[in-house]
This record gives sequence, C-alpha cells and structure tokens, in this order.
Amino acid sequence: MPHRPDKSGLLIYFRSYRHWYETVINMEMLTRSLWITVLAILTLMTSCQKEIVYDDIDGEPPVIIYTIPGGWEGKFGRNFDPPNLYFATHFKADGTLTVEADEPPVYLFGTWQLVGDSVKSTYTFPGGDSFQFSAKFVDTVGRLDGYWRAIPPASGEGTFYLEKY
Repeated sequence: MPHRPDKSGLLIYFRSYRHWYETVINMEMLTRSLWITVLAILTLMTSCQKEIVYDDIDGEPPVIIYTIPGGWEGKFGRNFDPPNLYFATHFKADGTLTVEADEPPVYLFGTWQLVGDSVKSTYTFPGGDSFQFSAKFVDTVGRLDGYWRAIPPASGEGTFYLEKY
C-alpha cells in the first residue's frame, strides 16, 4: 500500500507555518508601531514649546531692569515718514527730561515715567503746544522704539527711535 501522508502531520505543519506567518506579521506591525511611536515622540519633543524654568528660589521670573536715566539720541519722523530727523533726550532720575530736536532747533522740557516695559513722556514747546511719546525697550537692538503725538489743539504724530549714548 502506498504511503499516505498523515493529515495530522500536514495539519501540524500548516499550523506551524501559520503560526510563523502570524508571528512575522505581528513583528512587522510591532516594528511599524514602534517607529510611528518614536516619530510621534520626536515630533512632540521638537514642536512643543519648552517650559520656562526659573532659577529663582520663589519660582518667579527674573526682574528686567531698564536703565532709562541718562542720555539717548536717535531720529524721529513726521506722520508716515520714517525717522530721519535728529532727536535726543536726557532722562533724569527725578522723572524730568530734556528734549532736543533739529526740526525746529529747540530744547524742550517735560516729565517721564516707566510704566511696565514702556517709557511714557509729556513735554511742552515754549509756545504752549504739548506732545507725548511712548516707547518700548527693544532688547535685541538695545534701543527705545516708539510713537509720538501732539496733544490738541496742536497736531502731528510719528515714530521715533532712541539709542543710549
């Protein structure tokens, strides 16, 4: 009688092949899942903003000290003109200031105060016209950038910048 393969042997072989096949598929899925997880973690690590950690004892942000008092010079512009006219100020520690401008050549006097991270000032021309300016300290360039305007009935406005000398 010819030898017939045992069905149970064939079934065992099939089961082991299937088991091997499922194992390979599971390993591929696991590898793919692992790579996706690693990429997701790397994406989150590189795209999320980092938490600011303060070295202070109380966990508060460090205080930024603006050294405003002293001499500053720069340029101002009228209306929509870029700053192109000479402008200088001397901020005094007592809250007063002197303003020097080329157009017209004049010395003006006024007051200033530091409000948050902005310098606010009011000064008056000899004829009585008053003006205000407000400027923020720009850390990256180490200067004050701001906006000035006339107090009615005077008119005028523009931008300016000042650098400490």
